[in-house]
Amino acid sequence: MEALAAVAEVLHGAPCRFADPARFSLAHGGKDGHPFPVPLRVYDRTIAVLQQAVAAARLGNDEKLQALERLDEQARRLESVASGPPLEQLIERERERSHEYGGRDVSGPARPPRRQLQLFAKCAGEGATLRWITIAPMTTRLYLSDPYLTHFRARVVEMRELDGKPAAVLDQSAFYPEGGGQPGDRGTLGGVAVLDTQERGGEVLHVVSGAVEGEVDARVDWARRFDHMQQHHGQHLLSAAFDKLEAPTVSFHLGERTCTIDLDAPLGKVDIGAAETLANESVWRNLPVIARDFTGAEREKLPLRKEPVKGDRVVLVEGVDASPCGGTHPQRTGEVGCIAVLKAQRWGDGKARVEFACGGRVVKLLHEASDIVSAAAEALKTGPQDLAQQAARIAANEHARRKEAEALLLELAKHEAQQLRQQGELIVTKLDKGAAYARTVAQAIAGAGGTALLGAVEDGRAHLVFARPKGAQGVAMGALLKEALALLDGKGGGGADFAQGSGPKAEMLEQALQRAAQKARP
Repeated sequence: MEALAAVAEVLHGAPCRFADPARFSLAHGGKDGHPFPVPLRVYDRTIAVLQQAVAAARLGNDEKLQALERLDEQARRLESVASGPPLEQLIERERERSHEYGGRDVSGPARPPRRQLQLFAKCAGEGATLRWITIAPMTTRLYLSDPYLTHFRARVVEMRELDGKPAAVLDQSAFYPEGGGQPGDRGTLGGVAVLDTQERGGEVLHVVSGAVEGEVDARVDWARRFDHMQQHHGQHLLSAAFDKLEAPTVSFHLGERTCTIDLDAPLGKVDIGAAETLANESVWRNLPVIARDFTGAEREKLPLRKEPVKGDRVVLVEGVDASPCGGTHPQRTGEVGCIAVLKAQRWGDGKARVEFACGGRVVKLLHEASDIVSAAAEALKTGPQDLAQQAARIAANEHARRKEAEALLLELAKHEAQQLRQQGELIVTKLDKGAAYARTVAQAIAGAGGTALLGAVEDGRAHLVFARPKGAQGVAMGALLKEALALLDGKGGGGADFAQGSGPKAEMLEQALQRAAQKARP
């Protein structure tokens, strides 16, 4: 209310800002830290609340000014009768809570202790009903100053709902909400599982398996958090390496098993090996990682790899990378362990997608690959080092045998076609060797001057293959097939001389062939 009243006076004619500057300073602080650091979030919320309140009343321009005037008048009336703690106590309270409000002075951000922020606003238009607007509390984000903090106590400020599940808002939280390609943290609140952490409207929502209340003991799943720290910082180092090779990163995704980055460069011009080597050199040098807010001249000196989306926080590795980021990162690059590029492929128009993993995931993937190679080597009766050659030999042998089998099957089909051809001009029958065999027999019968209406069952589906000599008279094969497939609930197609299709009703195959035969006979 202090902030809102002061702003109302300024907008209404600024009598207090000039007549009583100390009063304005009490609401909005001072850049030198006196009486307390400037609460930047209060500035933003004050403007937003005034806009929200006035807009909600659906006022015209003149009525908006009148509403601000009334807010000024109400604040003055309140001052004439209100009593409270001494000025020194008020200032001390604001200093203690300044960090919650985004407090800042010329030396940098305000420091804890932190408590929750809750503001109230009141306004009315001409003839409108008075209404209170409650400003949601802003959660103090502990992970920003200490990404290794996994156990803390917090107070449940509010219970909400997110996608049909209960979600808790805390006065402070070490849980990271999903953002910047990094998934949200999991853990427990008072023994209740935290299934996900999301950000909505600037608030951190802890999606829980059941309702929580009061003061709770909170624990972040450290194994998952540290894995995300390895992957996310590894991505920074890998993207910095690609950037030096003129392949800037346009997006990042941290998956459950592997991670991907999309590069604004064609695959043929991306030197994967060189980038991987550069990134791992940065890891093994064990360089310090600085993650904090940078502003003013200090920020202007930073060679930012990309433009910031929001906030002043930058993750800096001197001489390697400077990237705006609100995620969780290790204190030194060595904690990433290692970076392994797993695959690269073309992605979109003139871009490339790179799949990679870092740290503990590399070890896990290596074990999985080793188990697969060992099992394959055992199955092929060879050593792991000879597996590729053995697999190539087996594949070549299999290809040769398949060709031999196809040739034998073709000879068998021709022989069966000759036998069937002796039955007359129109051959209607069901074969027992699958769709490909039926197609070969049908084509051989047509080549010998006959008409074939053949069927077969393969993998539980009924297949039809109809063929006749090119240019023959009579009903087109495609038309016959269409009527026959209706009994099979099937699909297919063809032209005058050849048609094929299949359907799920294998039990109707004989009836389908008979219907086609009736239509085909003169």
